[in-house]
This record gives sequence, C-alpha cells and structure tokens, in this order.
Amino acid sequence: MKPGLARWTRWGSLLLVLVLLASLAVQVLRPGATRAPIVIGLLLARSGQALPQDAPLAAATRRVVAELNASGGLLGRPVQLLEEDTQGDARRAASAAQRLIREQGAVALFGCGSAECRDAVRPVVEGLGHLLFYPLAHEGLSISPHIVYTGALPNQQVLPALSWAMERFGPRVFVSAVGDVEGERLRQVLQEFVRLRGGQWTGAVVVAPGQRDFEPAILAAQRARPDVVVSLLRGTAHRQWVDQSLAMQLGGVPLLALRAREADLRGQDGGRMREQFTAWSYLSAPAGEPPGTGSDDEAASAALAVQLWAAAVRDGGSVRTDAVAAHVLLQSVPGPQGVAALDARSRHLWRALRIAQVAPDGGLDEVAHWPRYIRPEPWPSFRSVDAWRALLASPQRGAP
Repeated sequence: MKPGLARWTRWGSLLLVLVLLASLAVQVLRPGATRAPIVIGLLLARSGQALPQDAPLAAATRRVVAELNASGGLLGRPVQLLEEDTQGDARRAASAAQRLIREQGAVALFGCGSAECRDAVRPVVEGLGHLLFYPLAHEGLSISPHIVYTGALPNQQVLPALSWAMERFGPRVFVSAVGDVEGERLRQVLQEFVRLRGGQWTGAVVVAPGQRDFEPAILAAQRARPDVVVSLLRGTAHRQWVDQSLAMQLGGVPLLALRAREADLRGQDGGRMREQFTAWSYLSAPAGEPPGTGSDDEAASAALAVQLWAAAVRDGGSVRTDAVAAHVLLQSVPGPQGVAALDARSRHLWRALRIAQVAPDGGLDEVAHWPRYIRPEPWPSFRSVDAWRALLASPQRGAP
C-alpha cells in the first residue's frame, strides 16, 4: 500500500472510532437514557416458618430501594433489588449469597433472619471480598470487616434492660431461650452478667426451635421462684409462652421480652400479662394510639442498612466494595431511632434505648429511656475477649 493511502486509511479509522464514541456518549447522557442498574441482594425467607419474622425486614428494604429510585437512583443509575428465598435455612442462604455475587453481580447483600444465616453467609462475603448488612439484634461475641451490623448488641439492649429489671423487681432471674446459636450465646452472657452484678441465677430453659409446648419449661420457672423472667423467644413462641404462662398462673411474675417484636406484643397477648416489658431503641406507637405502619426496631434497622449503604455510595462515588466499606464508616443518616452513625471500631451502630410496658390495649407505655446513645461493645467489657472465647468453647456451654 502506498504511504499516502495508508495514512488516509489510519485517519479514516480513527475518525470512525471517534464518531462511534461520540454516538455512545450521546446515548448515555441523553435524558431518559437507560443505564445499567446497581444490583443488590436480599437474603430473607419468602416462604416457610421464618416468613412472618422476615417479612417486615423485607418490606422495609423494598421501601427504601423504591424511595432511592423515585429520587433518581444512585450515581445516575437505578437500584435493582434481587430477592432470594432462604426459607429460613442457613445453607440455602449461603448458596444464594454465592449466586447473587458471582452470577447476578450484586455489589452488596442485605438481610439474614437469624444468627445461623449470618454465620453461614460470613465466609462467603469474606472469601469473595463483599459486604453483608445485618439488621437483627444479636448476641455479639464476634465481628467481621465484611459485615455492617445495624441491630442492637447485648450492651445496648439486653444487659441494661436486665439491670433495670433487677433494680425494679429483685435479683432473682430466670431465662427462657431458644437452643440456637444466638440463644445459647446470649444465655451465657446473661448468666455471667447476673453473677457479676450480685444477682441470683435461678435457672434457664432452652427450648427447641419450633417448640410449642412450654408446660415443662413454665413448671421449671415456677419452681425457681424468680423476681423476673427474661424471654429471648420470638414470634409465635413468645405469644404461646405468654398464653401458657397465664394458664399456669405464672402471669404475676414480671416478664422482660427482649426478642419479641411489637407485632408479637400487640397481638393476642396484648396487656393481659400484668407486667410485661420490652426494650428497644425505637417504639413505633405509644399506648392509646393506633399502631404504625407495621414497622418495629429491627425493620427500622433493615431500612437504615440500605440508607447507610446508599450514603456511602454517594460519598465515595462508587459501588465498589472497598470504597463502600471505607466510606460507610463515615456516614450518619436520620432514622426513627434518632441519628444513625456507625462506630468505626466495631462496625455497629451507636444506639438509644427505651423500655416500655405493654398496656392493656396492646400499646407500649415508655417507662425508662437512656439519655445518651450507647456505644457498641461486641465483647461485653466485664470479661476479656480471650475469656469469652474460652467460655463459649467450653463443653458446658449449652448447659442451663
């Protein structure tokens, strides 16, 4: 080829490339142009026994995603929420997490309706360098740089609430807990706390997940003659504990329900138990007023998880995991519990605390609140981290 012809051919090719790039830019920047969505994943039950507990978390997550898209999305792109039905099974959740990240391109995961689910998904997000936003109140005693925790730790809810109850009702404590990961670990924390605070640990019952007959457990509580019973039961299990306690004349002992949500407290048991209390950062509606939109503290925490992620994306200008992980620790967003801000050391929220009594109409009468936000402590400070690990690893860990 002659030199002049070759030169004109190169210039022609370059001009063609420039025209194509300009056309692509016009299409991308044109008002109304469609850009690839930002994909995030949701790991919650959409069927099975876990559905009633997970449904409020899913609804709160969907609402925030819809609000983001209604306001233009993030970085000029819509947010697409892909939901996987875990059916309350931890192994399904882990497989779904792999699928969302590897096949669907999810840049962040939200949800998990149990500690078992969280612990199963943890090695997935750690191995793939991704993030999980976990909304439930939980037992603590571990942290991960790949998990952002928006639920309450024991030092932000369970322990101060129990301290309040012991001062008000007496030092003798009895606990009912589910025999799962969270229930067993929390029981250990509570037993150590009561002992070190000078109280009397009168006993505990560990019930199987899905158990509905609590007569033997309630008989054990009656024999223990406690000043206060602490319930770590959720959903139907809590409501049936209340029903059977009333039927067996245990209803006169104050009950501190630390895992039951507002729907459980406002349900059929309502205020029939003379002294039933709960403790959360957020109470959706006081006694005498109609219940709110179905939200509760943990649903609010699920919404805050998406809001914190979105704020980190905007601040860092990227959906990359490393950028979000760094910038999310710098965010604070308004929420129903107050201003939500993460503690960079523990990746948990600072949280308020309110204690309420269940009123006869099923509403919640606030009886105490903490004037300052409580800093998160994943490992309760009355033991060293090594001591906690040794205690949890001991063969007696599951014994009452």
